[in-house]
Amino acid sequence: MTSSKPTKQNAEIVGLSECDVAKITRMKLSAKSETRRAAQVRKRGQYFLKGPLSFDFIRRMIPDPSSRVILVARAFADMRFESKCVLSEKVWTCAEVVKNQRRRVLAKLRKMSPNIEVKNRIGRTSVLFFH
Repeated sequence: MTSSKPTKQNAEIVGLSECDVAKITRMKLSAKSETRRAAQVRKRGQYFLKGPLSFDFIRRMIPDPSSRVILVARAFADMRFESKCVLSEKVWTCAEVVKNQRRRVLAKLRKMSPNIEVKNRIGRTSVLFFH
């Protein structure tokens, strides 16, 4: 197991100061986390709504964020065999809705259809019910 803290011995071998080695180590960790995040996005892009209509296709072809949220939430609800979906970060990310759009999307979902109900939970994420 290697330590993420630079050692004085390693810094002298490479000819860098300890500060430089620490910066490089942080950059490597950041690159690793960026790689993991990109892999996660690619994997979630391959999820699909019955058809198979992939989430990538939904994001490209449906410009309305409210409609994308409904389709993605419906897909996650169907995966769990439930008639509800918690609007977690995963749902918003898969529907490609950014944080400053969410309030407007929720307001539009409340007005959209009597078959869809949005339940607010104080201090927690909202839940979308399909009737």
